[in-house]
Amino acid sequence: TEHLAILRDEIQNENFAGIEQEAHRIKGACIQIGASTLGELSLQLEMLGKNNKLDGALNLLQDFEEEFQKVAHYLRKVLSA
Repeated sequence: TEHLAILRDEIQNENFAGIEQEAHRIKGACIQIGASTLGELSLQLEMLGKNNKLDGALNLLQDFEEEFQKVAHYLRKVLSA
């Protein structure tokens, strides 16, 4: 959740390099755990940062946060079993 908060701040501050960097970090973690939808959303956010654009970033962030909650819930469930 720390990286999610950082990503949110970077978008709010229109820090394109920060968006790209944080989304890239999150994407790597998503790939490692097999969270492909979350990884795809991370890639889209990363590309926005790389291209110095914010078009749709808030909608993507909202989708990302919803998917993040699903993945976190699933992982908690699996790890507590």
